[in-house]
Amino acid sequence: AVELWLADRAILPIENSLSGCIHRNYDLLLCHRLHIVGEIQLAVNFSLLALPGVRLEQLKRVLSHPQGLDQCNAFLNKLGVLRESVDDAAGASQLVASNRMMDVGIVASARAAELYGFNILAERIQDDCGNITRFLVLARDPIIPRTDKPFKTSIVFTLDEGPGMLFKALAVFALRDINLTKVLQSSNHFQQIIIYSYNPVIKF
Repeated sequence: AVELWLADRAILPIENSLSGCIHRNYDLLLCHRLHIVGEIQLAVNFSLLALPGVRLEQLKRVLSHPQGLDQCNAFLNKLGVLRESVDDAAGASQLVASNRMMDVGIVASARAAELYGFNILAERIQDDCGNITRFLVLARDPIIPRTDKPFKTSIVFTLDEGPGMLFKALAVFALRDINLTKVLQSSNHFQQIIIYSYNPVIKF
């Protein structure tokens, strides 16, 4: 939508404190010509939703995004229902609501209950109450960072084959006192490296 000028910004979940990096979304960054212009960290609270009148013991299946299911693993194990991954919880909510699926629950936010007319059967069902997800803010055009505030830089590059190539690449940063906060290997490209570096305030 951002690439097609239908929206000014996109918000992309990229990492979760429980389930780690969302590699699929890292790969999406490489497929689209968008720029990272911001970062947001939000506490994530999941609820179990169902249509009005449905009781917890009636549920046979639970739908949600794979990340939502993973982050509520302990609760869902106790519930003993089938889990089905979907592209997003909002789409699953629309599906269940429109088809009146009385034996299906949704793992989603409490806000989804308000939007789609669900009842909340259980709240804060995530495995860790300190569950945090990091989101990237994406735009068509880059933003030049101010030098009086700390900022992060994201770099993607491909390595040639050969001994010590990764060491040589990372040494470039170390020799210039640039602190790296994360080094990742792309899940689709063995030799493609993604680097996140933290740049403190620059003083002249």
